[in-house]
Amino acid sequence: MSDEAPISFIPNTEHRSNDFTTIIFRSTLIKGVLLILGCLLILAGFVYWLIVSLNQPPADFPLKQPITIEKGTTVREITRILAEAHVVRSDAFLYYTLVLFYEPSSLKASTYLFSEPLSTTQVAKRLSEGDFDTDLIRFTHFEGERATQIAARASDILPNFNEARFIAAAEPLEGKLFPETYFVPEAFTDEDILNLMFKTFTASIEPLQQKIA
Repeated sequence: MSDEAPISFIPNTEHRSNDFTTIIFRSTLIKGVLLILGCLLILAGFVYWLIVSLNQPPADFPLKQPITIEKGTTVREITRILAEAHVVRSDAFLYYTLVLFYEPSSLKASTYLFSEPLSTTQVAKRLSEGDFDTDLIRFTHFEGERATQIAARASDILPNFNEARFIAAAEPLEGKLFPETYFVPEAFTDEDILNLMFKTFTASIEPLQQKIA
């Protein structure tokens, strides 16, 4: 008889267990990476949608309404003024656009007049260039003036101003036309100047109405 030990056929379960653990680990790792990538894609999509949305001009973008940025106005104040005037949807988005892509000290104090709705990035570019080529006429509505007095002076400087039509529309609104010095384009009509004065009045009393309410 041979003294050799019998050959063992017991399977190496430890090796198979290690392989199975490795497969599970790799599968879990791949799922984790895919989940993270999916979340990043969703986040990137949301950020892109938000930027595009905030960059769009507001539905009530002010056309043919002069907006004056005084010399020495800070970037924060400029963005607040334009947001309150509905030129941009978000003052924060305009602020970071100006700070990141333009030199804040290069922003131009000027009276801005928009003939068409602009995106926030276009507004930022406009602020960096200024509106020095805008040909505006200075017109002052003094407190206590009657509609006939306003019409008489406006018709002298605005060629498209219809005096009779203005008086008919403005007399019922006397007391609701805000006294102010306006800078308006020469092409302004009687309807344009009336709407400007009435909207300025409405905007000026809105904070008071909110406090009363």
